[in-house]
Amino acid sequence: MQYLNKTPASTLYWIQPELRKPIYELHSDEELFCTLRWSTYNKYDPVSVVSADGQWTFIFQWPWTVHIISSDSNVAITKSKFQRWWWENETVEFANGRRFYWRMNFWHTQCTFSGEGIGNLLFFKVARFPPFKLKVRVDLAQEVKDLPESSLLAALGLYLWFRNMDFKP
Repeated sequence: MQYLNKTPASTLYWIQPELRKPIYELHSDEELFCTLRWSTYNKYDPVSVVSADGQWTFIFQWPWTVHIISSDSNVAITKSKFQRWWWENETVEFANGRRFYWRMNFWHTQCTFSGEGIGNLLFFKVARFPPFKLKVRVDLAQEVKDLPESSLLAALGLYLWFRNMDFKP
């Protein structure tokens, strides 16, 4: 696996290698950057994420909190969470105090992560929907290269898209 913040590529793709498995991989043309895996087909179950930057688990808690637990990670977090409020920005806040904001369009085909005072960092656009193998384009802003959280944000963006859709992973 390669480090996302060291790639020269500006466009990557989340793909589903096998249709009948809830596993997704973030790729450029030749390189693998991150893997997101559900243990079952239930989108509410914990999700494991593996990248060159570390390993995380996303755990959903009703009504709209996602806890991010780090294990053996180079990213300086131990426990972080994503909180959704209907009247505010949807925010992921890391234990080190950094905040990022996630937004999805009305049709649920595009979403972005932005940072405080940085602008859009990651732009996600769905290229192919289930029941076919999912394909999501991820455009990286130049500022992503300076973020140790880039792999985690790329995985969290796909996870949050699934959480908002009626599809099974």
